[in-house]
Amino acid sequence: MTSFVRSALPLVPAACSLTATDGRAQLTAWRRFDEAFAQGRDDADGVLTIHYARTEESVAELRRLVDVESRCCSFVRWDIRDAGDTLALVVTGDADQLRMLSI
Repeated sequence: MTSFVRSALPLVPAACSLTATDGRAQLTAWRRFDEAFAQGRDDADGVLTIHYARTEESVAELRRLVDVESRCCSFVRWDIRDAGDTLALVVTGDADQLRMLSI
């Protein structure tokens, strides 16, 4: 049996319309954004909610990330909710669709 080492970044889901290079750049941007601003994550039936610290930088970057995702992964619904001192990214879809996301 041959062993292998899994890449630090997962493969881009087949449903994603980004090129491999653009997909890797988007995944890297999400990882950096999450490391800097993520505060928590809630998974409910058909709804993924990720909470972020709200700063001018995080608002602009989350909007940029979601703009890309809305075009390449339009099989789910992407919403940003601004709650004053926090931001919530709310992604809605069925369980299989949400599993395909790499966020």
